[in-house]
Amino acid sequence: MKLKFKIISIVVAIFLVIGLLFVFSDIRKTKDNPDTALNEIQEEETTLFWSEADFNEIRLSNEGDDQEITLLKDEQGNWDTAEPLAEEVNLNKIDQAVSIIFSLSGHSKEVDLSTDEVFTAEEERSITLLNQSGIQEKLTIGKQNEEGTFYYVKLLESDEIYQVASQLIDALPSNQEDLYDRSVIEITSEQVRKMNIDNGVETYELAPVSPYTEEEARTNLSGWYMYDHYNNIYSVKYNPMSEMIYGIKDIEWLEIIEDPDEDLATYGLADVHFKITFSSNDDEETILIGAPATTGSYYAKLEDDDRIFTVANTSLHPYSYQTFDLVEKFVKIIALDVLKQLDIQSPDGNYIITVEQGEGESTTESNALFTINDQQIEDEAFRDLYVAIVGLSVDQEVDDATYTTPEATMSYTIMDSENGEKEVVVELVPYDEEHYAVFLDKQVDFLVKKDEFTQMIENIDEHLK
Repeated sequence: MKLKFKIISIVVAIFLVIGLLFVFSDIRKTKDNPDTALNEIQEEETTLFWSEADFNEIRLSNEGDDQEITLLKDEQGNWDTAEPLAEEVNLNKIDQAVSIIFSLSGHSKEVDLSTDEVFTAEEERSITLLNQSGIQEKLTIGKQNEEGTFYYVKLLESDEIYQVASQLIDALPSNQEDLYDRSVIEITSEQVRKMNIDNGVETYELAPVSPYTEEEARTNLSGWYMYDHYNNIYSVKYNPMSEMIYGIKDIEWLEIIEDPDEDLATYGLADVHFKITFSSNDDEETILIGAPATTGSYYAKLEDDDRIFTVANTSLHPYSYQTFDLVEKFVKIIALDVLKQLDIQSPDGNYIITVEQGEGESTTESNALFTINDQQIEDEAFRDLYVAIVGLSVDQEVDDATYTTPEATMSYTIMDSENGEKEVVVELVPYDEEHYAVFLDKQVDFLVKKDEFTQMIENIDEHLK
């Protein structure tokens, strides 16, 4: 049930992202055209199917494809294929498909193309739902739009055409092979506790183990950290980390090489330049990636297994990020509800920012008192300013910076449940005309632009006028 809940959560997240894209797109249109009506901006999506509880059979079919997929629900509410398939089925894939189907929703739109042009026999797919009372619902899936962002769909006995996000339709199985269990890694997304990646250029370790206090780590959304690469330890971004965790199930073999050559160099597996190790609390699995097998796949093998197989390029994308693209770029971000004081020393002025937290309540309820150099700042204005302060971000990596007297410092005093208070100091040391080297605990990994630091100081000054 935990996995099914995670799958449903992922589907919901996809819908939220898609919804935001629609909103931002429409907002831009509104700026260009102030006469746009509010109800045109706030388009509502229509849920296309009743709830899962109303049906006990699902049929997915492609026109001209004799591999129709039929799923049946048992008395316990679990879904499985109606008949055994040629290979063992991955039940997690079935759960994911069912969750997507009953989450489908779309925008009703007028289409310039005719119905016959949108829904052609060669490209047509369908999803049919049935129950024991004979009720049937059918969704016909037609062409994609030119940009490939959505599919045109229609319901049975209806001429209304809807637009449904391509990410959802493309995630559905299109044939029986899509349901086969061809997993390479036995450790699951729920079990993984560490990843070690060597991509031939960089080597690093990711783990959900915080080296910081609970208060200092509160802003880390992913809960994972990067070790063994930089001098300091940094938070990993939420989106790429989620891709890596949930991407484990997508690493599947496409073809097992029969009677392989004994010389692993034939497959680029004698001296590999890309390997990924997944660790759980009591197990470890390493996949070795070799030479390209086709334009869309690589040869691969498990370190402790002689079998050689191929894997899709796309399944490896989440593990191909460069380290700088994985870590959070903020110079230092501290949650406002644990901040007591921020002392900023700069060439353009010194600022002591204090936060007097309200007792027994959260700062999100606007009960805190904010001051800069003893001048009280209105709640909303300060929160906007603080976003700009913690938003100060590094620009690039550095490995040749030398510690000298800092030109600017940012000293955070944090409330610490274990020790009462903790001080975190960021030191900005001149590196060149355009950059400061960012030192934390006298260790440096990144540069920040001087202009951006100056802009932050100017924002503070604006609030003191």
